[in-house]
Amino acid sequence: MICTGFSSPQVQAICTEVEEQLWKHKKRAPEHREGHRSADWALLDFGGFILHVFSEEARRYYDLERLWRSAPKLEIPDQPEGPLASAYPALHPADEAAS
Repeated sequence: MICTGFSSPQVQAICTEVEEQLWKHKKRAPEHREGHRSADWALLDFGGFILHVFSEEARRYYDLERLWRSAPKLEIPDQPEGPLASAYPALHPADEAAS
């Protein structure tokens, strides 16, 4: 997975939140970490998948998408859908208005 943090604190916060949520829900911890305290790039290796969190500049520079252009892309919506949606009701204001 590749994503962008728009500031150094946001890069770190994304990594921290992913680690906390995967531990809380799946008891999974990263097997390896790189650059977590870096302002531009961090990597969390969970064995089955790898998370790259880049600053905007670093993401353009490294352009990892170029290496994976032929791979299928999975677009992840900003708001959860399906079974997770009920866990985050504040993210679905339209649903609240309908109830």
